[in-house]
Amino acid sequence: MRMVERHCRERQNRSHELSPWNGTCIYPPLDEMTARNFTSVRRATKDDLDSVASVWHQSASTMDGAILQTPSHEEMRARIDRELEPGWQLFVVEQGEQIVGMLALKPHEAILDQIFVLPDKQASGVGTMLMNTAKEVMPGGFSLRLAEGNERAAQFYERSGLCFSRKGSHPSSGRPVCYYAWKGS
Repeated sequence: MRMVERHCRERQNRSHELSPWNGTCIYPPLDEMTARNFTSVRRATKDDLDSVASVWHQSASTMDGAILQTPSHEEMRARIDRELEPGWQLFVVEQGEQIVGMLALKPHEAILDQIFVLPDKQASGVGTMLMNTAKEVMPGGFSLRLAEGNERAAQFYERSGLCFSRKGSHPSSGRPVCYYAWKGS
């Protein structure tokens, strides 16, 4: 059982609700400090999409091996809409009321398409929460690609149990990329 679901079920047993549509907790905050620091993974809603684009843009702009011209926030926001149509499953990590991470999956193709965490929230467990979500959604395994030279991401993927599979070229930009795979549970 996912950590978030386990936490939610514990809270539910204390007479709080578990939202049936996405597996996240809906509960009255115990106090302001608890509400501000609570971190959960949930499916993104339409209301989240601007924040998702912001997380994606901020993180992509500062990653190792970043391209010289990162697409604008508006371009990333438009891409989110285009990708949701054919089946992106989009998840967010919410800390308090702020979205601090995003995960985009193509489960029908066994692809982890995008995973980004705000720069000031990296190395805080947010990426691990997202990676664990990908593993739960695609227990048979998945692959992903990253920009060649993005050493921080490569190290994170390897710590998360993914293995380098090959080098290649990005299908649309032609830039060098590395492919990683998780073989499944």
